[in-house]
Amino acid sequence: MELWTMFGFYFLVMGSLVLIGSGLITFLFPHLKSVIVILISMLSGFIVSAAFELPLIIIISVILNALLSLLAVGTVKGVVQAKQKHPKN
Repeated sequence: MELWTMFGFYFLVMGSLVLIGSGLITFLFPHLKSVIVILISMLSGFIVSAAFELPLIIIISVILNALLSLLAVGTVKGVVQAKQKHPKN
């Protein structure tokens, strides 16, 4: 049971950091390709899982980071595009 609690906490922290990080990178550097941001987040999931010596969850971590990064990048790009099409004045 403690093992699942540790994995749950790991995924919660890692997912939160990936969402915030990918969103900030996409917002601050809008000309950076989305694929690069997603690949960086996938690589970070792989490196952190390997550093904590958790080989069983490397694939899950990489997929989770990719999906969460895709969600953050898509949301930021959508909001920025909507603001450009509909100015506030």
